[in-house]
Amino acid sequence: MARKDRSDVTPARPRVLLVDDHDLFRAGARSELGDAIEVVGEADEVAAAIELIVERLPDVVLLDVHMPDGEARRSSKRSSGTIPRSSSWHCRSPTLPRT
Repeated sequence: MARKDRSDVTPARPRVLLVDDHDLFRAGARSELGDAIEVVGEADEVAAAIELIVERLPDVVLLDVHMPDGEARRSSKRSSGTIPRSSSWHCRSPTLPRT
């Protein structure tokens, strides 16, 4: 069986939802990640993020777990497994030394 030439196939970009209460962070993430991802939406509060997750089914949700309403971490844990194709990862922001 002949092997197909895959040189013309472009891998699909991950579909990403950006969730952070700071416009500057969302703009920076969007700019830094550039064409490597497809931003399918943005939210600045957890309730709006959940609606967008259900509506747009992103591959990845880049979520600030320290948002002011305090619901981000609990919501990400609750939604993992209840939304098709969803996964949840939790990581802490690095602590930078104060100078």
